Amino acid sequence: MPLQAETLHAGKTTISKLPRILSITPAVNGVSEWNLDVEPLNISQSNVYTIVPNFAFDANIKMWGAGGAGEPSTSDNPAKGGGGGYAGGRYKFDHRKPYVLIVGQGGWAQRTLVQDIYTIGGGGGTNRLATCRYGGGLSGLFFESQTQENSIMVAGGGGAGSTYEVGPYPFAGGAGGGDAGERGHGYNVDTGQGSDNYFGYAGTQIAGGASALTVADSGWQFHGGHGGGTGTGGTAAGGGGGYWGGGGSGGNTTNSPGHGVAGSAGGGSGHLHINVTNGQSLTGYNNIPANQDDPQRIGAGSGGTTSSFTTGSNGRIIIS
Repeated sequence: MPLQAETLHAGKTTISKLPRILSITPAVNGVSEWNLDVEPLNISQSNVYTIVPNFAFDANIKMWGAGGAGEPSTSDNPAKGGGGGYAGGRYKFDHRKPYVLIVGQGGWAQRTLVQDIYTIGGGGGTNRLATCRYGGGLSGLFFESQTQENSIMVAGGGGAGSTYEVGPYPFAGGAGGGDAGERGHGYNVDTGQGSDNYFGYAGTQIAGGASALTVADSGWQFHGGHGGGTGTGGTAAGGGGGYWGGGGSGGNTTNSPGHGVAGSAGGGSGHLHINVTNGQSLTGYNNIPANQDDPQRIGAGSGGTTSSFTTGSNGRIIIS
């Protein structure tokens, strides 16, 4: 059945308002064609989607990056995953042009070796035989394909948290989003002081976050760095995905309890294209996502916080 334009009368002038309809693949809640004038498109299932507008139209967009994985501590203060960033604004979609939507996957943790993979949205993991802790993935809108040149709107993901396994030393992951995410946190158990050598740095608008150690990875375009480390401790954590990803963290824990250095990963940056109007790109804080009080967030982007291995919340994208 052909689409019908809605006809409005203004004096003697007849104005036709075309419906704001788009197709989406894969389908969301079993629906593959969405009328934004009837119901907003609201996605929290992490995946990569393709949307094609039937006509050119303007729409409001909100998005949150995913939260990073948390990790327990022997204290009552677990290592929290970094919260996701926020990006929002208004954008004009072109007639029958393809766009890519990515809803970031919350970072996860498990006690098995999983190498060289990323969460959906580019959160980095761990590249050594230790507990794998992944950063949260970015959420983003791209024209035709996921390249930096085609980036329209990106909300960065949070870095994974980490603990020093022989003591109650939690290191919260850096939050994602904004012009730059947050860096991770590190600690030297021997000196009782913060350490710049073992946490991952944040992604910015021009570069990925630097890694903590040479055995950890720096962030790069859209992907957070993998964590690494030396010694026996499971201290490494993966950076958050973003326009530029956060750096992975590392650690050096020896067989002697109470000695060593460890840290958490950095968050990925957000981004707004010049054609986005009324735009905002905000950084989260620790495990708290940016723009946390928005009622449409519904839990998206929170860093992992419980006293057991825990997954960060997925991101969310709303087009209305």
